[in-house]
Formats: sequence, C-alpha cells, structure tokens
Amino acid sequence: MEDQPWQLDAAELEYPTLRTVLEACRIAGDVERAIRVQALIDGLGLAAKKVVATITVGGELSAHSAGPHGRVLADARALWARVLEGSDYTPQTHAVPFGLTERSGEEGQFRSLQVHAEKKALAELLGAGEERLEIKVDVKMCADCHCFFKGASSLLRRRIP
Repeated sequence: MEDQPWQLDAAELEYPTLRTVLEACRIAGDVERAIRVQALIDGLGLAAKKVVATITVGGELSAHSAGPHGRVLADARALWARVLEGSDYTPQTHAVPFGLTERSGEEGQFRSLQVHAEKKALAELLGAGEERLEIKVDVKMCADCHCFFKGASSLLRRRIP
C-alpha cells in the first residue's frame, strides 16, 4: 500500500479493521488490493474470532463452531438444501472469507456456507424436536446466516429468536 498517501501501521491494526479494509476493496472490485490486504492479515497471523453458537437441547448446553466437522454435519447440509429449495433463501457468497473465494469456486463457497455454526445449531435443535429454536451466537451473524434464518423461519413456519 506504499502508493497511498496514508500509511497503515500493521502492528497497531486489529483484525476487524483490516477485515473492513478488505471488504471495501472487495466491494469496490479492487482484487489486487484485496489480495494485498489478505496477505497482510495472513502475515500478521490475524484471524476472525471463531464463531460459537450455543443452544440448549434436552436441558443440556450444546455448542457448535463453523467447519466441516461435528455430529450434525450431515443434518446441517440437508437443512441447508431444504431451505434453499423450499424458501426464497439465496446463498450470500459475499459472506465467504475473501481467501476462500480466491481459491474455491461457487460449489466450495456453498459447502462453506452450509456448515456455519448457527446452521449446525439449528439442525441439532430441529433434529432433537426442540419446541424453542433459540440460538445464541457470540458474534454478529453473517449476512448469509441472516438470510438463511429468514428462509428457514418461513419454511418451518416457526419463529427463530
């Protein structure tokens, strides 16, 4: 970023700030700068806070994190497909981290979206037949999960607080 009149002191920046710059580059279509910002994030060893979605199933606390692991993985993928087909949900691939969009196609991005912590938690609640579909997330829900939950709520005809 040496060609800019402003200088970023990477040592003083935290992940949320760099993520905002990265998203601004991405939205502006400036892929070259987005790649440079992503390289800076990677070089500093910065990462997003791991999302944890917690629910209560049968009186017991259960926690889920994003990724292709966990006991409800197949259920989460099946729920995603059901909501995609039966509602007005459209996957929000802009919610996929920039680094993943650079190294995977649309199918890979869809696979990533299917296993967000919130979706896995909802799949467990539904699989357990829980009456209350309450999910607590320790960070702000991404745009894709927000759209997914609207679609799921409509499809299931149930409120998801």
